[in-house]
Amino acid sequence: MKTVIQTESAEAELKNWLGAEATLWMYHATFKRLAIMLSTPDRKEVLYVIAVGCRHITGPFSWDDANITIHNSSANKTMESAVRIIDELAPFELICSSVILARARAEDFDTSFNSFLGEDSDHGEET
Repeated sequence: MKTVIQTESAEAELKNWLGAEATLWMYHATFKRLAIMLSTPDRKEVLYVIAVGCRHITGPFSWDDANITIHNSSANKTMESAVRIIDELAPFELICSSVILARARAEDFDTSFNSFLGEDSDHGEET
């Protein structure tokens, strides 16, 4: 089961995972989704940073000592609104249209986006 993190709690949740190992975990080309998994050896949970509407990526496939931040940019006349998922020290950057954070048990080893967040997942509720 996964717990989707409320948008207003995303920054605090990412701070809880400062120093974790980051791994590009899943990608779905048709739906332009990408999941980054944050994990540490001392936790029984992992955190997924799920990017939707991916447009650009730069950086490694995995790295230690993660410090991921999320930056929203508002739309203007010449550019669509975008979300930037960044780890400056990696260096890593992913540009997408939206992002969702979800906690899951480490032993729930997801390898596909099929039913990844459940059929009727509500933000902040377990699925």
